[in-house]
Amino acid sequence: MATPKKALIFYSDRPNTGNTNYFLNSLCSQGCSGQISLEDLRHQERTHLMDLIQLWGVYGCKNEEEMKKRLGERFGKMSFGILSLSSESIALAKSLGFAFTGLAQDTPKALSLQIKQVLESAAPSVHCLFVDLSKKEDAWEDVDQCVSDLIDSAPDYLKCLVSRHTVATTLNIEPQWWSTIVPEQSCTKKGGEKVAIDPRQVYSSS
Repeated sequence: MATPKKALIFYSDRPNTGNTNYFLNSLCSQGCSGQISLEDLRHQERTHLMDLIQLWGVYGCKNEEEMKKRLGERFGKMSFGILSLSSESIALAKSLGFAFTGLAQDTPKALSLQIKQVLESAAPSVHCLFVDLSKKEDAWEDVDQCVSDLIDSAPDYLKCLVSRHTVATTLNIEPQWWSTIVPEQSCTKKGGEKVAIDPRQVYSSS
């Protein structure tokens, strides 16, 4: 298996049912999976942009300069790029110093070509490309077709999928007796400190 040289992250805030996503299912079967829990924002409005800020690990910063500093502390010289259908997401990425920002193509074939062009470009060099298709109803169908183009032709790209996990609204979140014997999960920690998480804002990653 090739050692990944660059990372490609497909993201949408829409749940991925996976019913007809043959290539996504094939990709997931070759890797591992986990979950990302977002912090509880009971006193703030939850928005697409706020979710991105949490997923990028810069939530809690006072301003954009502090966000840029935290990204540098966490990832060093790794450079980031974004392709998105959201002008807000692109504007945020620009303010955080992403090496590349661009409007995502709206067809799978064109998007696959765009992804290859960004990751293979020498200037600017992008180590990790974040593809945000949250505004599309059929986002995961498009991602499935993109993966079919990239799964074999780009073996040196680490491919990751981040999708909203469907959680029942009647989920019982009260502590149970076994809570005292279950080790604390990494998704409940931030900077080594335990934080309150929103059990209904969970993302699956593969």
